[in-house]
Amino acid sequence: AGGAFTALRAAGWPAMGARYERRAVPAVEPGRPAVERGTRDAWDALDRGEDPTVS
Repeated sequence: AGGAFTALRAAGWPAMGARYERRAVPAVEPGRPAVERGTRDAWDALDRGEDPTVS
C-alpha cells in the first residue's frame, strides 16, 4: 500500500534544489602540483614501511 501511494503521489512532492548540487571543480588548479609534497612524502614513507604520523 505504501509503495502504491508513493508511486501515485511522488511526482507532486518537492525535490531538492540545485543549491545542494556539488559544483564542478577542476582536478588540478593551474600553477598547483597535482599532489602536494607533504602527501607524497607520507605515501613514500608508507611504501618504505615507516609510520608517517610519528615525528
